[in-house]
Amino acid sequence: MKLLKKLILGFATMMMVVGLMGQGVTTSSLNGRITDADGNPLAGASVIAVHQPTGSQYGTISRTNGGFNLSNIQTGGPYTLTISFVGFQKEEISDFRLGLGEDRNFDISLREENVALAE
Repeated sequence: MKLLKKLILGFATMMMVVGLMGQGVTTSSLNGRITDADGNPLAGASVIAVHQPTGSQYGTISRTNGGFNLSNIQTGGPYTLTISFVGFQKEEISDFRLGLGEDRNFDISLREENVALAE
């Protein structure tokens, strides 16, 4: 009876370890900081990453410190990253790939856009 309990306990332990080993990383992430030309953070900037082969979009807005995070992004690519903010020129970074578990950093400085408004 003791041997049976030991075998069951050993088997259960082994299954837990195997189950935990299978919990690997299967995605990537993007992060960075959006600023103006003077280095001031831009809160509320739109950040959109598009996986070109599938058209999958991942989006967020920058926080008060200009920082942004996009997590659980499909690996591979190519990707296009577009950053926009009212009154600033749109910035686009294209044709990059993300590796398994990669946490890619993009610190972007946007330039003001000269726009003349009609009456």
